[in-house]
Amino acid sequence: MTRTYFSRTARDDSWWAALPAGNVPQAEPDEHQPADPAPSRPHNPAYALLAGLGRAEPRLTLSAADCTSLAPYVAEWLARGASPDQVLATLTAGLPTPSITRPGSSCPG
Repeated sequence: MTRTYFSRTARDDSWWAALPAGNVPQAEPDEHQPADPAPSRPHNPAYALLAGLGRAEPRLTLSAADCTSLAPYVAEWLARGASPDQVLATLTAGLPTPSITRPGSSCPG
């Protein structure tokens, strides 16, 4: 097993020499990164449900922007008494079962 430390920060030889021993020096703050980390997203059950939708149905993996824009609609369902499991079942029900993985393979050749 190997460990990989991918970073855009250039490392000197002493940093790489300390790595196999498990003594990874603390990185200097990167001048390209903002000093303050981005504020964390508040806990939102509707957003969390949409963000986890791709785990239940990989074809429905949503971006952060999609989750943010759709969260108010899911929040309305939850406020009306729908459980997260019911919302998940509603969003994933009725999807087509055959998935096209190789569209060119069905063409006569």
